[in-house]
This record gives sequence, C-alpha cells and structure tokens, in this order.
Amino acid sequence: MNKKLLSEKSYVLLVIASLFVLFYFLLTVEPRGDEGDPYLLAFNQAYSIWPGLDVSPAWSLSSPYLWLVSTTHAIFQSFFSLPIITSGRLLSLICWAVLAFLLLKEERAVRWNATFVLFNPYLLIFVTRAHPLMPALLLIYLFWKGIQHRSKFWGVWVLFAVTFQVFTGGVTAMLLPDSFKKNNLKSLWKAILGGAFALGGVFLTWATWGGGMYPEAFKAHEFFKIHHENGTLSFGYISLAFMITGGTMWIIGDKSFRESFFNKKEVLFVSVFLSLLAAILYFGKPAIGIVDTFLAGFLPEKLARLILVIVFIFMGIGWLRVGKSRFTLFFGVLGSAILMTVLPYLYERIAVFGTLAPCLIWILVAHTKTEKVTVGWKAFICLLFLCFACIYQVFGVL
Repeated sequence: MNKKLLSEKSYVLLVIASLFVLFYFLLTVEPRGDEGDPYLLAFNQAYSIWPGLDVSPAWSLSSPYLWLVSTTHAIFQSFFSLPIITSGRLLSLICWAVLAFLLLKEERAVRWNATFVLFNPYLLIFVTRAHPLMPALLLIYLFWKGIQHRSKFWGVWVLFAVTFQVFTGGVTAMLLPDSFKKNNLKSLWKAILGGAFALGGVFLTWATWGGGMYPEAFKAHEFFKIHHENGTLSFGYISLAFMITGGTMWIIGDKSFRESFFNKKEVLFVSVFLSLLAAILYFGKPAIGIVDTFLAGFLPEKLARLILVIVFIFMGIGWLRVGKSRFTLFFGVLGSAILMTVLPYLYERIAVFGTLAPCLIWILVAHTKTEKVTVGWKAFICLLFLCFACIYQVFGVL
C-alpha cells in the first residue's frame, strides 16, 4: 500500500471514528451554558414562525442562522422526533463532517495540518453544540476556495459567515499582503471587495434584527445590562488571538525548530511583540475560561494570572515557526482580534474561535506539494485532543 493511500485511509478512519464519538455526546449531553435558556428560547421562537424569518430574535443570534436551524429541525422532524437543540447540534456536526471530507481534495500536507483546526479541543466541544461557529467556519473555507478557483460567488460565502459569526470577517484581511506584493489594482480591489462583503454581513445582521445593533429582547436581558450597557473594549483579545495562534504554529509551522531560532532579528521582534501582548493581557481584563478557572481554584488571583500569561507567552513563541505567508496569517489574526475587541467581556473560548479561520486559511495558502507528511504523530495528537474534548463533555460547564 503506497503512502498516499495509507494517509487517506488513516484520515478517513480518524474522521469517521470521531464522528461516532461526537454523535454520542451530541445526543447525551444536556443543554448547558449558552445552549440553556438563551439559545433554546431563541430557537423555539424562530421555529414557531418558520418558514418566516425571525427579525426580532430572543437572543443575539443571527436571524439567518436561526432560520437555518429551524429548517434543519423541520427536515429532521419529518423523520424523527427530536428536540430543536439536537437539530442545531446535528447542523454543527454535519458542517464539521462536510469540511473534513472536503479536505480530502487537498494535498496531504494541507489535510493533515488542517486536522489541528478541525480537532482543536474547543471546536470539538462546540461541534456537539447548537452554535453558529461550525457553519461559519465551513463558509469561510468555501469563501477561500471560491477565491482560489475564481468563483463568482465567493463573496456570498463570507457575507453569511460574518452574519453567523462576526469575527470571521477578519479573514478578508488576509487578502491584503498579496495585493501589496503584486502591487496591482486588481489584487487590491479583491481585498477591498472582500472587506465590503464582510461589512455587508454585519449590516445584514443588523437589518434582520429590525435595524438595531442588538435585538430588543436581548437588550432587555440582565446579561446585556450587566456587560454591554457599561462595558468597555476588550483589548486582551489581541493578545490572546496572537498567542493562541502561536500555540497552533508550534505544531503546524512550516519552519523547523532549528530554523526558528536562527534569525536573531525575528527572535528579537517576536520577543518584543510578545512582551507587549503579555503586558496587555496581565494588566487588562481577566480572561474567563478553562485555563484561568483551573488555576484560580487553588492559587491567588495575581499569581494565577501571571502563570496564565507565562503559558500564553510560551504559546506565542510558536510564531517563530511561521515562514511562508507570515504576513497573510498576521493580518488575518489581527483582523479577527480587532473585531473581537468590541465585546465587553474577555472569553478564552471566543479568542480560540477567532484564530480558527485565519489558521485554516494560512494552511491553504502556505503549503507546498513537497512537504513531508508524518501521519502517525499528527493522528496521535488529534486523538489526544478528542480525548480532552470527551473529558470536558463529561465534567465541563459549556
């Protein structure tokens, strides 16, 4: 059996086995976190007026996304009796499976590097949740493939991706470095048009909310009054987005570990940049998530925060492993981070979500056909990520 066929079979086996595991948790885990009262109320209200579009949703969920969940539920209801939350979860899982199998068309290096986006533990948790993240990520992939194949519809994909999950619009900034390099109006126009479609996704969201920045029901909720009415920008997202991306690059970066620390100028730049990001993270708003919750359970707050910052600095060093298309990745992460700063709360998981699309697109951009593919250890790490996600399904709160 040749290596290519073995690689494909290993990948398909990994995806199928994971689908069975994720499907089990999709059916058995009780709704919790956002999926509890807020999303459930919004889903039920949207389904009650389906096939119409809910232009006054009960939560700050995109009206097109709520319509898609309602349509999915209507289809499944004609065959099975399922709660609407389960239908929303199945939509997420289907989108994950579609993206996983679309990657079979890519080069082996792309496919196996992309598994570290697909098997990101945070993503795997939300693949089994009724949440717009996974549909948005699939749309971003279709957007970039549309650009690569000069499709006329690439703008539509990013328009709805942003409508589902607004910070995915930062990916359009990844078109800028290429336009600067080629120094021609056509490339720059594509970048401007991509940004216009992303902005159009924001306006479409507001339009389907009755013309407001938030639905009226959401503004009346206690959560909005606590966090949004007097909330401030969360600049910590800039730090977290770059540092978490660096953590991914430790695994999939295209430079060897030896090469990564050879260029003194690069090491100096990354060191200064990470120091600035660390200062923003330490002195700014506290991050809310799995890591800080674990540390805060048995350490003083300042010490827990210091350890958290040190962990993220170590992750950020992974940027030294980025060689090809580094500015493409930088602009994509920066675009996503800037969009996330408008949130008045600093959630670790949202920062992770904001890095997934730029990392996936960078994998598509930066690969070469001559790259060596070591399937064994990559599959092993993916299985470890899957195990972590399973443990969290049992003991976590999201």
